[in-house]
Amino acid sequence: MLTRMPADQVTKERGETRRAAPSETPPRLRLHLGYHLKVLLVLNILPILGAIWLWWQWRAGHVTMRSLSEESKSTLIVVLVAGVVFAVIGWFIMPVARWLRDYPSWHLRRGPAWAWIIPTCGGWLAWFALTLAGMLAAAAAILVAGLGLWHLFAQAGAPAA
Repeated sequence: MLTRMPADQVTKERGETRRAAPSETPPRLRLHLGYHLKVLLVLNILPILGAIWLWWQWRAGHVTMRSLSEESKSTLIVVLVAGVVFAVIGWFIMPVARWLRDYPSWHLRRGPAWAWIIPTCGGWLAWFALTLAGMLAAAAAILVAGLGLWHLFAQAGAPAA
């Protein structure tokens, strides 16, 4: 007797074989960029409001700021680039890697195995390579951003020359 499971699984009673229920369409590449941008805005609303307030006070003449040195400017640019790299990895590279893994696997389960075994192996290999490279690049971006922020805060506490 077949039982319909909530996660689209079809199982047979008492230890018989399990197989996934067939999906109607192959997996699609979904990036959800609108959702990610909204989350980014919500998580950064306080820093954005703080920067706007600081700019407003500086424009009105209530706040004075010393100019950044060339070293501080380059450090700030490196920190910003590290943040962009981290976002690109999470928003583009990882969804593409999952899709490269899932798309040929879907066809392998539904089509002739001889035609889809090589694309499936290539998809899994691409997924593994992109995931590993993405994790290493994300770790490097976090390290570079952390060291850059540490450097900027250390310079902010130093007396002006």
